Amino acid sequence: MMAGDIAKTFEQAWPTTTRHLHVLEAAGLLQHEREGRMRRYRIDCKRLAIVRDWLAWFTKSHFKNQGEKHECTEKNRNRRLEGSR
Repeated sequence: MMAGDIAKTFEQAWPTTTRHLHVLEAAGLLQHEREGRMRRYRIDCKRLAIVRDWLAWFTKSHFKNQGEKHECTEKNRNRRLEGSR
């Protein structure tokens, strides 16, 4: 996906978006290729799967076994519900 297309999907300013892209790239979750003046970003699916699996531990295994819900998952669930109205 081109950097400009990524930026269009978010409300923050361009510098904020590029900082986030740089952080994700430094973490090894994104890679980019230059095409002239443009940058095409690609997700490293294998590394992203590691992060996804690690995060899943917090929402599925750990709290399910304890019969609890984590406050972060509840806040995000409520945000998604409010945003769909």
